[in-house]
Amino acid sequence: IVKIFNQYIKEDDVLYFLGDWSFAGAENIWNFRKQLRVKTINLVLGNHDSHIKKNKILLFGTAQEMFTSVQDLIIKEIEAQEFVMAHYPQVSWFNIDKGSIMLHGHVHGKLNKENINIRRLDVGIDSAKMILGDYRPFSLKEVLYLNNSKKIS
Repeated sequence: IVKIFNQYIKEDDVLYFLGDWSFAGAENIWNFRKQLRVKTINLVLGNHDSHIKKNKILLFGTAQEMFTSVQDLIIKEIEAQEFVMAHYPQVSWFNIDKGSIMLHGHVHGKLNKENINIRRLDVGIDSAKMILGDYRPFSLKEVLYLNNSKKIS
């Protein structure tokens, strides 16, 4: 995963990581972070991120200090497009009727076939394998392209 992330995400990019950073345990929170060259990481907490949520003290500081931000939900406008980012997929989200796009993880691509006409996308790397043909992060350009033709609810 580190090799793939470093191949696609440059040092000055912004990474939105939508949960389960600490799936491999507390000891690997820092190990994973220190290997990534990207400086800005905004983390949305997932169901496997209890060590980060509790801000556990690690060898090199607290768990939350490893990230630019740690939140349960992010609502952010990027290049004139509003995004709602969460770990869990939502049926309805902020400004859904105004064209906002829901980005999430958690379901490992299982909702992809149900998302055909909904501006919602599972952006986990396993979902990328199904959609893009490779285990890798989605780019902003790809997210916009995949959601461009979907209807606004």
